[in-house]
Amino acid sequence: MKKVTAGLVILLTAVTVSTAAQRVELGTITDDLQVTVIEANDFRTVVRFEIGAFTKETVEIGRETYYNIYCSNEGILLNKGEPALPRICRAIIIPDEAKMKIRVLESEYHDFPATPVAPSKGNLPRTINPNDVPYTFGSIYSLDKWYPSSLASMREPFILRDFRGTVIELNAFQYNPAKKTLRVYSSVTVEVVQDGPGKINILKRHRPFTKVNPDFDLIYKERFINYNKDLLLYIPITESGDMLIITYDDFHEAMMPFAEWKMQKGIPTTVVDVSTIGNNSTLITNFIQDFYDSTDLVWVLLVGDAAQVATPQAWGGASDPSYAKVHGTDDYPDIFIGRFSAENLNHVHTQVERTINYEKYPQSSAWYHQGTGIASDLGPGHHGEYDNEHMDYIRDDLLAFTYTSVDQIYDPGANSSQVAYALNNGRSIVNYCGHGSTSSWVTSGFSSSNVNALINDNMLLFIISVACFNGNFNGTTCFAETWLRASHNGNPTGAIATYMSSISQSWNPPMDAQDEAIDLLVAEAKTTFGGICYNGSCFMIDINDINGVEVSDTWHIFGDPSVLLYTDTPTAMTVNHESTILFTSTQYDVEVAGIENALCALYRDGTIYGSAYTDSDGMALIEIIEQLPVGETITLTVTAFNKTPYITDIQVISPSGPYILYDSCSVNDIAGNNNGLVDCGESILLGVQLINVGP
Repeated sequence: MKKVTAGLVILLTAVTVSTAAQRVELGTITDDLQVTVIEANDFRTVVRFEIGAFTKETVEIGRETYYNIYCSNEGILLNKGEPALPRICRAIIIPDEAKMKIRVLESEYHDFPATPVAPSKGNLPRTINPNDVPYTFGSIYSLDKWYPSSLASMREPFILRDFRGTVIELNAFQYNPAKKTLRVYSSVTVEVVQDGPGKINILKRHRPFTKVNPDFDLIYKERFINYNKDLLLYIPITESGDMLIITYDDFHEAMMPFAEWKMQKGIPTTVVDVSTIGNNSTLITNFIQDFYDSTDLVWVLLVGDAAQVATPQAWGGASDPSYAKVHGTDDYPDIFIGRFSAENLNHVHTQVERTINYEKYPQSSAWYHQGTGIASDLGPGHHGEYDNEHMDYIRDDLLAFTYTSVDQIYDPGANSSQVAYALNNGRSIVNYCGHGSTSSWVTSGFSSSNVNALINDNMLLFIISVACFNGNFNGTTCFAETWLRASHNGNPTGAIATYMSSISQSWNPPMDAQDEAIDLLVAEAKTTFGGICYNGSCFMIDINDINGVEVSDTWHIFGDPSVLLYTDTPTAMTVNHESTILFTSTQYDVEVAGIENALCALYRDGTIYGSAYTDSDGMALIEIIEQLPVGETITLTVTAFNKTPYITDIQVISPSGPYILYDSCSVNDIAGNNNGLVDCGESILLGVQLINVGP
């Protein structure tokens, strides 16, 4: 044992972690954890937290027995040298402009003597093996006091697009080092209540909250435990929101088929050349901010490598996600950001082609319900899981969903041939957890050259990678870029989208995000790639605070963030509608039998005439927002999760009898001042031209 005099810091290197874990039941509820909103209104929110059980796992430190403590899937305090205790964090919506305070209304606890709690090793990067790091005991271990000292607290308010929120932090597990006693609260009821006018992150609304993007609606449901549309003054409608494409000038024309398809689906899309903005991150940030303030911006797609379209810098690396912070001064994303990283037109063409083909022309093949997991045997990370254990939990979730097989390519023994064989036979999803580099996954050794050798023509997968540097695209061609640029005999290969980091990731926080992304995918059975990735990151920030922000700011979506994912063989939809529409119509009905949240849109030649999502009965009422082109056809497009798009033409017709419309007029004021305008006191000849659009 070695003592260091700068505070009480004890360094112990003789460490072995036991595999034995003991479940301790408190006898209050059957679940490990229940969180219940008792009351929620504009003035206050009351929440009850109940703990039914926790797990303690022995660890030998310097020939003494300590315990690692876990509760359900909650995060762990990662302060080096201080007790590694679970902390329960939940986000709630709070009023737009109020200061809030929190107080404990009721609490019950159990004390467990002779339960020494092991210290945290800190928030370690994945470049370091946790088992190589010795335990250190900080000065807190010499004190006769409870740690943490506060039972319940709140973080500073944040804004998540449409709502202002805060995170309740509940320290239901406390430890007294001098007494070696663990205290566990089996029940805590807290109240968050208004306490005067607020000053931090006040939500000033630029427009009435009357519509909500479905992916953000999903985020609100997952993040805010008091999100309930019944509490709102009005129920916002579900709407797709706008897409902004910021492209390197030379790639503008190549992006137009992509923009056309998004418009046809019902997503209003604007393409802007970066030269009209200025190619630096400050100017791009300001442009995105202005666009967000004046539109219903949801999606941003950057087209070009870092040299063509600049990226912000954060935490020592590229940070496209920083562009997503457009509301408030907090670190939660308010829009979805993706990048088609491209240095030449071929790179653009393959990413445009692969995205359109993936969404518009899906195959009727079994590979959509087959997946792959790749993991190291290192750790432990969150919840005491080693990477391969973590991946097995994800595998279980996928197999309970639509997937019929999920490969287990784990260390020891994982190799690049196993990965190539799996992907060349078709897989729709890959989850990775392990060490990484700018050009490879360390587990399996699968590298950029292996990606370029794939022959999974148009059997494109999406990837969530918990690894260091896979997305380090600024100044070099990284692993993530290779997945989106790969081709074989002119056909797109590799991936449809990837989520990869530009810096060294840590152990615990990204595992939280990956779990949440998959939980969302399998629970909701509908979403976009941006939706699952950013929702995972929001959860990670909830749980890990600043440690989660570092990961979120540098975890990049390569590909289209709005791409609708396939996790099963697509099937046809039964769509009922009229084959014609009167050109004076203001509404158009579409029924998509048995399917909720199908996006239905009417489109022609750069104009969206209207769009709507189906409700729980499969009905969509499209409001016509532009004058329909009489005598022409418009396209009805219906898209939904795991469904083959339905695309057909609708004839725009005139009434059965004569129908006269104004066409143009002319002013003849030759008897006046002959300026072609109607002026006061003039005598004019007014010519009016009408057209009959009827038979």
